[in-house]
Amino acid sequence: RREDSSLSKSLIHSFYFSGISGGLVVFWADAFDVGVHPSIRASANLWRLTVFGLAFVVSHYLIQTLELWLSGDPPGKALRRNALGALFEATLMPLGSAIVVIWNPQHLVPFALLGGTYLLVNFGFNRLANLTTALKRRVVELEAQSRIAQVLGRSLDTGDILSSLLVETSAALPLASRIEVALTRETPVRDHFYDPERRQGGWVELTEAPAWLKTPSPRLHEEIHDSARPGVRSAVAVPLTMHGEQIGVIGAESQVAHAFGSEALRLLTAISAQAAAAVENARLYTLANVDGLTGLYCRRYFDVRVAEEIERARRFGTSFALIMLDLDDFKKLNDTHGHLVGDRALREVAHLASRQLRGVDLAARYGGEELAFLLPRTSLVDAHAAAERIREALATHWFVEGGQRLRITASLGVAGWAESSGPSAVGSASDPRALLGRADEALYRAKSLGKNRVQVDLASFELTPSLGPVRSLGR
Repeated sequence: RREDSSLSKSLIHSFYFSGISGGLVVFWADAFDVGVHPSIRASANLWRLTVFGLAFVVSHYLIQTLELWLSGDPPGKALRRNALGALFEATLMPLGSAIVVIWNPQHLVPFALLGGTYLLVNFGFNRLANLTTALKRRVVELEAQSRIAQVLGRSLDTGDILSSLLVETSAALPLASRIEVALTRETPVRDHFYDPERRQGGWVELTEAPAWLKTPSPRLHEEIHDSARPGVRSAVAVPLTMHGEQIGVIGAESQVAHAFGSEALRLLTAISAQAAAAVENARLYTLANVDGLTGLYCRRYFDVRVAEEIERARRFGTSFALIMLDLDDFKKLNDTHGHLVGDRALREVAHLASRQLRGVDLAARYGGEELAFLLPRTSLVDAHAAAERIREALATHWFVEGGQRLRITASLGVAGWAESSGPSAVGSASDPRALLGRADEALYRAKSLGKNRVQVDLASFELTPSLGPVRSLGR
């Protein structure tokens, strides 16, 4: 019985191949004139028995290979799966020939003993072949689980985790034509997918939850006749469960019927446990380090990164800069239009400001309507230019709310670590709070000079006389 088939299908399969086997025996016996008659015991006719047996074994396994190929296995894989069985059968040809040679209706005991030995050896070979195949399959599953665990542990970003999960699951299920992951906690729910043939993926928003998302337990559809997507013949879906709560679903589809069996279901179930833990860790990391309103990092995470950057800059002799931003007259905006409008405006400001930065820069919500930016390996001049880009982007942008066009400006302060760390600088350069305080002082000086402008830390001017145009802007 095949592991991925029902009992009725297995019986039909057995009768079907028994008929083919019987037909092959008759065909090759007639072709080589092999029959049970006294002349068969002559040693001169043993070659016919050997050639008959080999022809039967080769043709029988070629038909089995053809069946696997038509079922969806690649030709090379189907041939390798049957090569070992054919080799085992071929090694039994001498024993089979001996059974035929000693045939004598008057003395059946030697025939029965030798025939029983043949059956036992054949059974042992079959068991060994099945165990070898199962062992190889299990090794492949464990390697896939290990590879996926390593990939999922590389990132704490949900997007990166889902992308890696889809690609690696596709590699573990070679017959899958589409891999999908949907997180039910997302609003709206997004169906993240990967197409192995095109080697590309993406996500779509689901207006209504399809049936496969309502999977309380692993579900296997070996054969599908009607599907929402044309060409889908089989599918498997497993819930992502964490602490007894379903947080999503991972599934696979194939255009081949019976593409997924109990092995695929077991593998996907193991993958789902790893994926659920990785997604939950990413969610907790985001809750701890990312501001829920703006999507920027929180103050605690920003302070840790500044301290790390000071150590890195001291060790390698590099510079970095900080920018502090505070929205002008934000309280008036909240009082006039309401806090919901203020929240939306703050979210849009965070988005606009982040677009002006490099990928290595870090943006954080430092408190209230105050944002902070960490610019690694950046001089004071370049940091001032980045602050000006942010200021100009906000000053020229119209915020549309309820048919009204609102304009929001910001004041910014800049401080540089390398420039403000000399012996004449006030405070300790190794203290992140001192550096942030300098940027904050520059920010409030910008507000006192009329708002909507950028000011640079005054101590930096004394330590960096070659600032040029930045010097005039800072005073």
